[in-house]
Amino acid sequence: FKAEFSKKYGLAEDKFRFQLFQKKLREIEQHNEKYEKGEIGWSKGINQFSDWTDDEFESILNKQLATTPVLGKSLGVYEADPNEPLPASVDWREKGAVLPVRYQGGCGACWAFSVVSVIVILII
Repeated sequence: FKAEFSKKYGLAEDKFRFQLFQKKLREIEQHNEKYEKGEIGWSKGINQFSDWTDDEFESILNKQLATTPVLGKSLGVYEADPNEPLPASVDWREKGAVLPVRYQGGCGACWAFSVVSVIVILII
């Protein structure tokens, strides 16, 4: 984990972070057991935040982002054929329309990641 995510801590900090990581790992394992049983529809995994406190993680989620006006006009709305029945459900993962979650950093560029993901899906 530390090598994969380039984590380097002093001795005391390392012990603290390891305890957080172990706690998070247990939470992930418990969650994924429910996922394997079909009780939950999504799985969890280890990422660069797995040794963070909840407060540390929430601090990056609650940043104030600058708003920008929407440029251009709408590209229109896709209209489905009303004579064709709709499926009961669609698993977009099976259709290759869902990419892995990526770390965006703290720069507020989630819009850029969204745009790139859509473009990648369209050209794959």
